Amino acid sequence: MPRFISELHVLRTEDGARFAAAWVFDRLSPAAVRLAIGSAGQPVEWVMGRSLVRDGLRSNRIRPAGEGDVRLHCRRGCKVCDTQPDFPDSPPSILVVDLVPPDCMLRLFADAHIAALFLRATYKLVPEHKEQMLLSRQVDTATTWFMRAGMR
Repeated sequence: MPRFISELHVLRTEDGARFAAAWVFDRLSPAAVRLAIGSAGQPVEWVMGRSLVRDGLRSNRIRPAGEGDVRLHCRRGCKVCDTQPDFPDSPPSILVVDLVPPDCMLRLFADAHIAALFLRATYKLVPEHKEQMLLSRQVDTATTWFMRAGMR
């Protein structure tokens, strides 16, 4: 099973817009995860480090995780949760995902519990200390294949 996909859930923006989303993990790229947003046919995927999501779940708005196009932090007792009765209220925290492409910013609110369960499952598939070993093995395999293909 090279890919692991979280359960489908709903992200919300500050103005209440909703987007279907899922977290995606590919064992062939173990240091990264994707947040797939939008329709199942053509989702937009934001790639981020698995450690960034881990750090985001442990951080707060004063010290968010990330410095580039993706920044994350956990927020407890958020107004979005209070004003949206169908937003899961267990646990009482959400993961704030700031996507910052050039010239704009989109703030999304995700269920921190779903993100944490997903992340835990990815570490069971590929433990953090084995990421580099798996990547090195893939490079060795590709190098061997290219060398053999070049000899024909």
